[in-house]
Amino acid sequence: VTKALKEKYGGLYTEKNVCISSTHTHSGPGGFLQYALYIVTSQGFIRQSYQSIVDGILKVC
Repeated sequence: VTKALKEKYGGLYTEKNVCISSTHTHSGPGGFLQYALYIVTSQGFIRQSYQSIVDGILKVC
């Protein structure tokens, strides 16, 4: 997300001034985390799920 924000806004947003938080859900997409335990049910990392989350965050920025 910070990489995409940098492409869109230059140096305005960085890992030093961006905080991403969410609520807990069991209805979200799978396969977007890097930890094996969390992606076992989705059979691995799914770039489409990850990119959808990044795109959604950028859409509201």
